Amino acid sequence: MQYMKLLKIMVYRLVNQLFLATKAILLYICILLQLWQGLRQQQVQFVACDAWLKREVAVSTYLAENGAPIIPPSTQLPPGTYEHNGLILSFWEFVEVVKEPVDPFIAGRTLRHCHEVLCNFQGDLSLLDPLEESQRILPELIKQKAFSNDDASMLISICQRLNNKQIQAPMQPLHGDANFSNVLNTTRGVLWADWEDTFIGPVAWDLACITARARVFGTEIEQANAALKGYGTNIDEGLLDLLVEARTFQTLLWNYIIGQHDPQSLERLNARLQWFRERQSSYS
Repeated sequence: MQYMKLLKIMVYRLVNQLFLATKAILLYICILLQLWQGLRQQQVQFVACDAWLKREVAVSTYLAENGAPIIPPSTQLPPGTYEHNGLILSFWEFVEVVKEPVDPFIAGRTLRHCHEVLCNFQGDLSLLDPLEESQRILPELIKQKAFSNDDASMLISICQRLNNKQIQAPMQPLHGDANFSNVLNTTRGVLWADWEDTFIGPVAWDLACITARARVFGTEIEQANAALKGYGTNIDEGLLDLLVEARTFQTLLWNYIIGQHDPQSLERLNARLQWFRERQSSYS
């Protein structure tokens, strides 16, 4: 599952780059059409075993049908999922990305719109999935000697504290990975994408996703604050701070995994480790 997620991240980044140039867009469309023709010729069957990507299609379909500002699954052909040469594929409507960056205020406002629609979603979703995921991944990375002994001890302590913390807040379906790389400025307006991490939790998790980078790196602070203002609701700062820690912890682990193929991810890993080291006294 980790490597499927890494592959999706890499493909998603490539597709974002393709969207920036008209010729690349046309080439991408041609590839998709050829791939779809090949799928039809080979009589590829709907894949029911990959719950992760199947969930993304189900959630996105529900959001699109209820008018949420997202990039919708394809309506020109069944969106899938499909299996082809060992890969799991799904199909989505093409949207044209514009050069102007996303207005963070609108990003926050559209995220709240998505939350309002999602609160009635009845599909099967896990509860607080990132906390469970981090608890599962950390021991594996420690076995791989991903961290120094001191950092490993610190991360174990943080993981235990986060998982023992009782979250007193309403729960509902969320985006799960609501950072600025997953919201696009398009000719259709500001649209959210990449819903495979949807789970049930407090809406403050998504707000932590959109603000954690600013808090950890001290950059894009105005952007993060504008997104919170656009979301437009009273925020429990204590809960938000806790979930920023949880989100940063989750991202740190994925920085190591992705960093095996992307050196810049290891740089972000070290910055997040340093952020936790500086806060370590609060965990004792």
